[in-house]
Order: sequence, then structure tokens, then C-alpha cells
Amino acid sequence: MYKNSNPCHISIMQTKTMIPSVHFSPDNELTDAQFEERALELFRYQATKNKTYSTFIEHLGVDPMKVERLTDIPFLPVEFFKHKKITDGSSIAKTFSSSGTTGSTPSCHYVADLSVYEKS
Repeated sequence: MYKNSNPCHISIMQTKTMIPSVHFSPDNELTDAQFEERALELFRYQATKNKTYSTFIEHLGVDPMKVERLTDIPFLPVEFFKHKKITDGSSIAKTFSSSGTTGSTPSCHYVADLSVYEKS
């Protein structure tokens, strides 16, 4: 069973209003197959709605409809979060940023729905 206890997995909940079948909270327990199905659904959503991610996977030659396993989903490099605004175009309720320690550029995480963080 996959139990979401890590706030880094919040992105699935952020799009719940746009992808009604994806509802994920820290209290939900999913089988590995259910988690993979929802992750693939979210991946395909981001591949079409998130311009930065769409461009990235296009440059990799990845066709979102041909990705069938969780392990085949390309991860966006952390560096992108420091220099690009990574969103699906939804309005932003809050921006979280890293500390930018050691003099580096802080990365940003834009959140459309603060209730996601309140629940986790």
C-alpha cells in the first residue's frame, strides 16, 4: 500500500478540481496499482497543461500517451524550479520557496490550493 505522508506528493491534490477522479489525501491508502494509475493521469495532465513541462518532455522525445509505467515519467530537473515558473496556468494562492542556502538561487513551488497543505 502507498500511504501519502510526504507533502512533496501534494501536486496530485492541487489539480483535483481539474481532474475530478484524482483525489488524494494523507489519509488515503492506495494500492501500488491505484497510485500508479493516478500518477500517470496527473503526468498526462501536466504534459498538456504545463507549458514548461510539455516543452521539456517534447525535447526528450517523450509521447505522454506512450508512457505506461510510473518509472517512465520524466522528472523535471530541480534547476527548472529556480529559473522557470512551473504551473498549469491555475491561479496561485501561495508561493513556497527554498532557503537558497549556500548562495544559490531559491527554487519556487506554486500552490493553487492551500487546503492541500492544511490537510497534510
